[in-house]
Amino acid sequence: MLSIIKPYGVGKVADQYKDLFPNSYMTYANLCALFCLYLFGLESISALLRSCGWCSSTSELSRAVNDFNVYDKDNDGTDKNMPIKNRFMRRAVASILKKFPDMNEEDFIFALDDTGNPRYGKNHHGVGVWANSSGGKFYGQKILVLAIVNLNTKQAYPIGYIFLRKLDENNPENHETGHEAGIRLLKEALNNGFPTLPLAADSWFGSIDMMEEVKKLNINFTSELKSNRNMKDNISPNVKFKKAAEIFKDEEKIKTDSKRQYPRRTNKNDDIKYYAEKILFLKDSNRPYKVVAVYNKKNDKEPFSVYINMDIKKSGEWIWSLSRARWCIETMFRNLKQNLSFGRLPSECKEGSDLSVCLPFALYISLCLKKQEFFDIKMFGSGTIGTLINRIRELNINKTLNIMMINPSHSCLKLLMSRRDIMKINKNPVNTPSEQLSA
Repeated sequence: MLSIIKPYGVGKVADQYKDLFPNSYMTYANLCALFCLYLFGLESISALLRSCGWCSSTSELSRAVNDFNVYDKDNDGTDKNMPIKNRFMRRAVASILKKFPDMNEEDFIFALDDTGNPRYGKNHHGVGVWANSSGGKFYGQKILVLAIVNLNTKQAYPIGYIFLRKLDENNPENHETGHEAGIRLLKEALNNGFPTLPLAADSWFGSIDMMEEVKKLNINFTSELKSNRNMKDNISPNVKFKKAAEIFKDEEKIKTDSKRQYPRRTNKNDDIKYYAEKILFLKDSNRPYKVVAVYNKKNDKEPFSVYINMDIKKSGEWIWSLSRARWCIETMFRNLKQNLSFGRLPSECKEGSDLSVCLPFALYISLCLKKQEFFDIKMFGSGTIGTLINRIRELNINKTLNIMMINPSHSCLKLLMSRRDIMKINKNPVNTPSEQLSA
């Protein structure tokens, strides 16, 4: 990637957040540069300087990263007994609320999920050994993210996050579990102005305690259940608990409404599912739950997934639709990691970790909601987030090449050539030409 001018639209994104960092190294110019680090899919400040001739020095951008403090002085967002109050995310959330002022549970839901961010080095913020979805383990950060999902467009937007932490044996009373962090994210969303939308989560959040805490917030909660979860259809102690495959084996299977699940697809034959629903009781709880078992084929003996909801009046179709919509947050994670270098900046401090989450989130929200306003959709056309990002990059490269041909003595071009000197590979790029010009 080569750039000697700011990409189209980056300045407009930075305009929304530049006033959050007064009297710091996080100036408007440095904020634009760091936004470009993620927009260009780069992974370090050195790579940014070797790609962008208009950026400031390594030392100044490093200080800007250290000045990315988005919390109050007496609250860094890690105390489980205090609200999060992330100023940057509150500003990003404001643009979502402005775009959808009449948000309701018919069109939107909350989605809660965690994502792994591999890191190497024990001094990075929030690192530890974590389990991943495939049953293995990784070393790095685990980030819990709350998003809203537009059920009409199947688009997810991030509205809050927390770095989960491993248990400190020397200070166990201050440890925050993933369930507690999820509740804190929901409370923050409600405080920021979101209505009490339904919540969908995977089986990691399917505990009875989590469901009870969510109910206290007047939020309807749908969660996936693990396949080994015990349940029964009668609260009597004489009735034995059974697994989902056994308890649903004689239940009628209902065909799902594929148009509702996959509104944009033309060939839906392979996407048709079947479900059975019952009111059941879980172990260690006297409360009845609506449980839905979903099958790939009508004659399948075992469901491929089971979902639970605390409201027994909700239909199985509705519960399955929410669980299906939860996958939009997985698509969001994929776009962030593949296209916007989410979490890649190798900074050990908490400020750097926050920056490597907040800036990709801000870019993603702007690309989703303000394509026409910030990036001129007429110029770039329609397409996925990845396609739009590639077009923005290519347009910037084309402009850079035009400047190089028309004005080969451009000051930013000289600076870029100096930073890309082959003798400085594996070394920090320096601003020798700019220093000579200012001398």
